[in-house]
Amino acid sequence: MPTNKPAQPAGSAPSRYYRLYTLDSEHHIVDVREIRAAGDLEAINQVGDANSGLARELWCGERRIVELPGFPVSD
Repeated sequence: MPTNKPAQPAGSAPSRYYRLYTLDSEHHIVDVREIRAAGDLEAINQVGDANSGLARELWCGERRIVELPGFPVSD
């Protein structure tokens, strides 16, 4: 049975969908960013090192890839 998925270019790795959650000090989600990457390391590289002082978690499906702790931001 045919599917409506777009074909992957020859030689390219299939993309996975990741979610980057930003958490407040009580660990409530305050922001979500979707990331598409070929693998975990590429997704982590896309996260970058920019941080607003809040903790972040990178997930792929039910699997937590990495937890990035927040740090206090001085005024």
